[in-house]
Amino acid sequence: MPPVIVAVVLLALLVAVALAFAWQEAQRRRDRYPVYGIGDAVDYAARRMEGVERVHLQRVLETEVLYLQGIDTDPATAPIAGSPAAVDYVHAHLYDQGFDYDKDFIRRVMELEAEYLASIGAVGDPVLSPPEVS
Repeated sequence: MPPVIVAVVLLALLVAVALAFAWQEAQRRRDRYPVYGIGDAVDYAARRMEGVERVHLQRVLETEVLYLQGIDTDPATAPIAGSPAAVDYVHAHLYDQGFDYDKDFIRRVMELEAEYLASIGAVGDPVLSPPEVS
């Protein structure tokens, strides 16, 4: 076999391996961005608040998400997670639905949610550069 053909085959093999490694690295990086899930946040809080039924934790967290979306709030005020206004909103919203949760309970659930977010890298210093958006 002539040396030119051997060189071309080896070069093609090297390029194929390099592309495979690049693809694998791109997949690994994409999978490392934190993903928030109410169910995961509820699991995290439930492990730290023994004896509390998951339905209560989920109700508080879902209502906080509603608050953070700003749907029912004053558009001139930006909603802040875990703030006294967030606690008041969750308390009032759930009270109107027939659930009279203690504000300290709501605050503790929100604190645990913040711990959960930090544990997955969703808050705090960036773990990775944000993906480029075209």
